[in-house]
Amino acid sequence: MPAIARSLNRLLLATLSLAACACQEPQNPVLLIVDQNAGPDGRGAVFRKNAGADGVQLFATSSLLQQPQDILQQPDGSFLVLDYYKEGGVGKVFQFSKDGKKCEELKLPKGLVDPYQFEYAPDGSIWIVDKNADPFGLGKKAKRKTGTLWRLSKDRSTLEVIATGPPLIAPSAILFVGDDAFLMDADVFQKNGMFDPKVGEGAIFKVHKHPKKLEIVARFERLMSPLGMCREASGTYLVVDVNADPVKPDRHHGAVYRVDPKAKTTKLFANHDDFRDPVNCIMWQGRFLVVDANSDPLKLGEDGAGFGFTGGRGGIYEVDLKTGAVKLFLASPQFVNPIRLRKATL
Repeated sequence: MPAIARSLNRLLLATLSLAACACQEPQNPVLLIVDQNAGPDGRGAVFRKNAGADGVQLFATSSLLQQPQDILQQPDGSFLVLDYYKEGGVGKVFQFSKDGKKCEELKLPKGLVDPYQFEYAPDGSIWIVDKNADPFGLGKKAKRKTGTLWRLSKDRSTLEVIATGPPLIAPSAILFVGDDAFLMDADVFQKNGMFDPKVGEGAIFKVHKHPKKLEIVARFERLMSPLGMCREASGTYLVVDVNADPVKPDRHHGAVYRVDPKAKTTKLFANHDDFRDPVNCIMWQGRFLVVDANSDPLKLGEDGAGFGFTGGRGGIYEVDLKTGAVKLFLASPQFVNPIRLRKATL
């Protein structure tokens, strides 16, 4: 082939490549903030924060929502929202379009009661943490509350029980490390409905599916209501406790603790004067972020929700992973009860 023809071919390929790139929508990393009560009539809403941008934008809300707990982006770019819906009653899952404007309820098998968090498993199924579901009546037999870890099949047709009943009382978080699943329970060692700071209530379990069993990985010390966790590369866990106040225990303000399964220690990692109800955490864009449902960083006073987490309008804080120093990362007068942070691309 003559040199000029080869040059024209290369130019044509380059032009086609650029045209293809121009047709593709840019994928921008965003932080999604689930707020239980920031939508119309006190219903839930989801906000977005673009990486590198200030402030937040309303991303999704619907009259169908009640009190959303979590959000996951699906492989096709759409979103699933987990909704508490009715306390002690029925949990639901809603599907939002990629732009957050269209919403419909997913038809699921019955079983969800008080779902709090969900997570994709490596096989494409979704594991759902339900704080109060007792499908086999094991809690009633043991005369104590119990919760359930569900597996929603990839085709959304079946709800399978992965773990339920004793030792679970109030499961609160699930995460995957490769094929391994780790489940946190806030109250597993509670005795007679009473909290004993000398005993410590919560624990992290490794979930075995074949056969189904729970193996204790870490047992907490002095924690009261651990709700969120992140796992570090070293195998330690950063646990957000909404009530384990390290300064004034009777005040019940929250903090972040570092749990080391090997050393069997639970140590205070981060605390801040703003913290009131820190509920969850996430690693995002190289930052460790903690969301507090009721802090009042903008000094706007009570959020006026009157239910759920009551207090200020909440905020998101960045915690230095080396020092535990805390600083405000994001606040907005649009927040009411922000409770969950998630990564997405839009």
